[in-house]
Amino acid sequence: MRKNGSWLIYPLFFIALMWALHTLTKNFMTDPEFSKFLMYKTIGDGFNQELWTVLIRVHIILAVTAILAGPLGFVKKIRVKRPALHRMIGKVYIGSILLNVLPALYVALHATGGLIATVGFFLLTAVWLYATVKAYTTIRKRQVEAHRRWMIRSYAVTLANNTLYVVNLVLDKAFGLEYVPAYVIAVWSCWMINLFVAEGYLRLRRNGQAA
Repeated sequence: MRKNGSWLIYPLFFIALMWALHTLTKNFMTDPEFSKFLMYKTIGDGFNQELWTVLIRVHIILAVTAILAGPLGFVKKIRVKRPALHRMIGKVYIGSILLNVLPALYVALHATGGLIATVGFFLLTAVWLYATVKAYTTIRKRQVEAHRRWMIRSYAVTLANNTLYVVNLVLDKAFGLEYVPAYVIAVWSCWMINLFVAEGYLRLRRNGQAA
């Protein structure tokens, strides 16, 4: 089991579950009006808070769906013994990301940190969409190994918000950087860090050194 890297499923499940609980509790119970998040924004005349609130809730729910579905798609027993279930999980994962593109882009237009953060989020969304579509098209062509590689890249970007939170927290609390510049740095670095880790894992796997 450890030879094919399946042991990684356990930390992925843990991260996905803990992040889902944290995100849903924080944004739908503790601060459902997003007042703490909004206090750092520079809000212009064109900002529609009611629409923004609806779309960020949609964005969060779809992102959490993708985060929870992702690890299930990597479970070998499901993939081999329950291929229909594996395909259904894949459809849920890919569908939640495709449906999330427009809410994500709208929310990014009003990102904390202004234009620089907006561009970072736009690039994150573009990379997320590209990797996910490639994962879908490769499996449609029955390119199983290529599909697996693109799914790993896609899920790495799916977890970008986790890394954003950690990087922002470290820069803000540990290094004393003000929240907004720390957030902007986190927006740009989160998906780059995750893709770097994913590519490193894929390279080790190709060289036969990964678990």
